[in-house]
Amino acid sequence: MSQNQKPVAVGIMGCGRIAEDMLTALQLTKDIQVVAIASKNLELAQKFATRFGITRAYGNYEQLVADPEVELAYIASTNDKHKDLTLKCLQQKKAVLCEKPFAMNPKEVEEMIQAARDSKLFAMEAMWMNFFPLHKKVRELVHKEKKLGDIVSVRVTHTFNMKSVDDQLTETQKKRIYSAEQGGGSLYDLAVYSLTFFSNIFPNEDPTDINASVQLENGVDLASKAFLTFEKDGRKAVAEFHCSFLESLDNFCEVVGTKGKLKIHDPFHCATDMTLTTFDNNDTQSFNFPLPEIKAKFNFPNSQGLLYEAQEVVHCLREKKTESEWVNLDHSLRISKWIALIRKVVGLDK
Repeated sequence: MSQNQKPVAVGIMGCGRIAEDMLTALQLTKDIQVVAIASKNLELAQKFATRFGITRAYGNYEQLVADPEVELAYIASTNDKHKDLTLKCLQQKKAVLCEKPFAMNPKEVEEMIQAARDSKLFAMEAMWMNFFPLHKKVRELVHKEKKLGDIVSVRVTHTFNMKSVDDQLTETQKKRIYSAEQGGGSLYDLAVYSLTFFSNIFPNEDPTDINASVQLENGVDLASKAFLTFEKDGRKAVAEFHCSFLESLDNFCEVVGTKGKLKIHDPFHCATDMTLTTFDNNDTQSFNFPLPEIKAKFNFPNSQGLLYEAQEVVHCLREKKTESEWVNLDHSLRISKWIALIRKVVGLDK
């Protein structure tokens, strides 16, 4: 941060585990100052404020929306609140970083996009995966250097056994996963990463065919599996994901092409290591991208990497950009449409 640049004044909406990790990661930068935090539970907001040195704590989101000092709102509420909070923030001339999934369905996403573009304010879905140096390198290897040739298949496994930590979660935290009304389930919470990765590999394409299945509990998809077919210029590729809150497997991704294959190691969505194998000489090359160093405890793996996302937001705001090239609003709409299609295929939506 140069001497004549003030830190971006941020307000945090939500006091869940991802908000806690974001606040911890933000200790690595001087470009952001968290000036306010809000929760439906005032006592919880006050605890967070004391712990992280935040000036103001609010017991409802509306107070933070009205706070004139907040330039950027980080929305880390339950999924069902994303649209309304985003619209309220934009109405009050605040830029928005909203957690994934951006909203509950394409119609909501379209409303958010329209409001953001009408207001000429920055808005972005918090798909932190795309800002990891490793994932930027993936796009370079696939599209610029064409190390894999034509893509044949993509396979992602993304799982976490929630049942094994149920006794460590509050009732509010459980509802975020297990409540259909609040947007719980594996498609919204896990598959959004797989689908984003597919979009990175097949940019500006939509699947020509989708086959999917889910494992339901009280109407919520606690596990999901899908096969998406992508066809372009004679190339046909199948992208597959397996996402589950019922088991813990090796969370990896493998991209196979006509010239080679790329394996992104666990945890694939916030990975630091991957291996490239070329078929002509069976040569193997390893890549490692160390995380920022911080002595702190996080709720989720590699949450130090939330810093990369925060740095991109600061860059966009200072450059007067209303969208990020790495996660633009059209991307968020595309992913929302894919989730809606999968939900329709498996009978979750009409």
